[in-house]
Amino acid sequence: MVDVNVDNLRQSDLAKLPLYAGDAKDQFTAEQWIERISRSRTASAWTADQTMAFVFNALRGNALRWFDALKRSGINRNDWDAFQRAFLAAFSTTRTPRTATVNLADLHQGQTEQVVSFYPRVIKAVDDLEALAGAAFPLPDPPFPLEFTNVPGFAALAVPVRAAAAQSLVTFGAACAFNHIALNLFVSNLRPSLRDELLKTPPATLYGAFEAASQLERLQETPKKPTAAAMVIDGASSSPASAVPADADASADGLDKEIDALNFRLKALKNRRSSTRPPASGRPQQQQQQRQRSTPARDPNFKCRYCKKLGHGQYECNSRRAAGAPMVAADGTPYKPAAPGQQARVHQVVESPLVFAQQQGTPQGYPPGYLQGYSQGYAAAPPSYQDFHYAE
Repeated sequence: MVDVNVDNLRQSDLAKLPLYAGDAKDQFTAEQWIERISRSRTASAWTADQTMAFVFNALRGNALRWFDALKRSGINRNDWDAFQRAFLAAFSTTRTPRTATVNLADLHQGQTEQVVSFYPRVIKAVDDLEALAGAAFPLPDPPFPLEFTNVPGFAALAVPVRAAAAQSLVTFGAACAFNHIALNLFVSNLRPSLRDELLKTPPATLYGAFEAASQLERLQETPKKPTAAAMVIDGASSSPASAVPADADASADGLDKEIDALNFRLKALKNRRSSTRPPASGRPQQQQQQRQRSTPARDPNFKCRYCKKLGHGQYECNSRRAAGAPMVAADGTPYKPAAPGQQARVHQVVESPLVFAQQQGTPQGYPPGYLQGYSQGYAAAPPSYQDFHYAE
């Protein structure tokens, strides 16, 4: 059985540091990445060799190429302190008076931005200002009043001790000043609804302002309209009055109006699509309308030349069409194609039956006035495809 070193496995698991490439795809800033490594190094008691081995495995892309160049640059790649100083100098966020000023000018909470997202932006802008000020703030001259320096015990302290005490007091005062700036920036740049409520009872601390603003934001959220499933509790249906908050009526009315508006637009789009859709049969619209139009009234005494029945002509005679027989003239002989130079006797396509009747008169075999009545039945559509047969 293979002997597994549990400590090596634990160290390998702890060494799963986030990757860093030094480009826009990184999920951490350079400062955040160094802090993660420092915390893991302290918690796991990594040696210098282990730390730099894990760091090398986590580097990618530009950061890895930069690491390879450290040897030629005279920087010890195996020393953690030297590495992190060079790393922050190369990949740390650039802080200049201009960038800090731009960040301050952009401190306005968006209409949909939550307080928990806006608060870190304020802190980041103030941190940049503090970083530009430097780690050591200038001390007053003299740093302590005469009441302190004349005390024998105080005068006996070493000069470096007194200087460190003075610097600590100045640093604490500067931190309080930056916190005060952050507090006012945060409150004044909140959305008006949150800012006005917060100013009624101004918070004393920066984090207290964040907690108060977060609470107000949750209280001002529009309650969601409960569904039917949410109103059933333990098998018993609760009453709508007890399930819906008192201030949800206005929100529900607004939602209903939006739904009605969307339904209206959907109906309008459906009507537009129906009006532009071609006929289902695939025929031209004019022919489909002609098929739906009823046949005009006929003279009941009109006799077909082919079947000798009353009420229709030989042109639309079903018996003749079924037999495939030609139409005949008044003497019973079939129509013949006209000779060259003679008037056609078979049929003529005209723009209007009424004009044809006025020009040629009633065709032979048709009762007087028949063609005029026939043309009136087709007045709604151009009858140019209608054939009218006549004899000379």
